Amino acid sequence: VEGLSIDFLVYNVYGFTCYALFNTAFFFSKRIGDEYARRNDGHQNLVRFNDLFFSYHALILSLVTFAQSFYYKRGPTQNASLTARVFFFGTISGLCLSLVFSSGYNTVYLLSFIKLGCSMIKYVPQAWLNYRRKSTVGWSIHNIILDLTGGILSFAQLIIDAA
Repeated sequence: VEGLSIDFLVYNVYGFTCYALFNTAFFFSKRIGDEYARRNDGHQNLVRFNDLFFSYHALILSLVTFAQSFYYKRGPTQNASLTARVFFFGTISGLCLSLVFSSGYNTVYLLSFIKLGCSMIKYVPQAWLNYRRKSTVGWSIHNIILDLTGGILSFAQLIIDAA
């Protein structure tokens, strides 16, 4: 895993964990679904079984990749950065506070914002690592292609569901 940013792995696993929990709450919780309908003029949420399946599929594959980073050879400085650790523990603290002082619905939405944040920043550490090393050895373009394809298909599903 030399050449692979550990921060990318951390953000990916954390983001997909939040996404899976978000989808699980919307798919199974009547209370969350009712709150959604109340706040959105009676409209039902659009989380379907395929969303649930995808989020857990992505989480499991991300966990496999993350686990490989412990098994295969790593460079001596390949650890999660302070920035990634602060992001992780800061958002976990926010989730805990939200669980105590806010509604479950707001906490579930906070999960979605954390996932969005992870998606927006997860490639930055890898790009920085590649720049510093002047090499992309250890990084697979397939991750980006899969993310891009998934994003496009997700938007396509939203358009179809909205029609």
